[in-house]
Amino acid sequence: MLYVKNLSDVQMLIREKFAGVQMPAELIMLDEALDRVLAEDVAFTEYIPAFDRSTVDGYALKGSDVFGCSDAMPAILKMVGEALMGKHTEIVLQAGQCVSVPTGGEIPQGADAVVMLEDTEDFGDGTIGVRKPCAPGANLIFRGDDGKPGDGIYKKGKRIHAVDIGTLAALGLTILPVRKKPRVVIISSGDELVNADDPLTLGTVRDVNGPMLKAAAQEHGDSGLRHPGSVRWHFGRGERFHSRNHCKIGGFVCAWRGGETREANHLRSDRKDPGFRSSRKSGRSVFHVPAAGQTFARLHVGRRTG
Repeated sequence: MLYVKNLSDVQMLIREKFAGVQMPAELIMLDEALDRVLAEDVAFTEYIPAFDRSTVDGYALKGSDVFGCSDAMPAILKMVGEALMGKHTEIVLQAGQCVSVPTGGEIPQGADAVVMLEDTEDFGDGTIGVRKPCAPGANLIFRGDDGKPGDGIYKKGKRIHAVDIGTLAALGLTILPVRKKPRVVIISSGDELVNADDPLTLGTVRDVNGPMLKAAAQEHGDSGLRHPGSVRWHFGRGERFHSRNHCKIGGFVCAWRGGETREANHLRSDRKDPGFRSSRKSGRSVFHVPAAGQTFARLHVGRRTG
């Protein structure tokens, strides 16, 4: 009699058997890190940003110099210089002074706020009229606001998204420790199977499960095979499957039965390779495939045998 487990039982079984299984770690470049999973925690190694910077185009100043100003009574400040993008400014701001700064530019020492350009007027004589008060800390980001050395940012096990790539680039992290992607081989077996682009003849059907499982594996992070040809192989009558050549990939191997043919030579294991065993009784198969030095998966199709 055939006994079928329900979905919750299977999910629990997977958690019990594979909860502690992890792919080994590898180092990759940042531009290859999208959708990969971190193998180690990532922490800030420097101040981000590295300097006080403006979030608007305007003038860096001391907030106390513009308290109470208005359109009718603007605060008059002397402009003593300009902060340039990508350049460090040596200016030390004094009371009654201001410095022109672009968005993202460095705030000079002594300034504690930035007034937006729209709230000012250039009188053309080296002085700037400020029509709107601005409290200390307005329109700027202080050094280390985003992160300081030692602050944690990402925990191991995090999947890296596009926005994370930008954050990691800001940290100067161009090499990352991540988990290797599992590699999946989908073996479509069955004398009746033909590829999707092959013409059908009487007695044959096109392989449906192979392409579907391949897409599902890729959707969930499978790196595919670094092997010429298709990810799956079809073994006709009399052909032999050699696991040492095809499954030496350090990942998970999915063996998918395409039919219930009972021919003894339908799918035969390499008897000299202890890593892959196929037991054949009444059209059922048991596959044992090695990964990272251990048996990663046992797939029992039908009644357990052998």
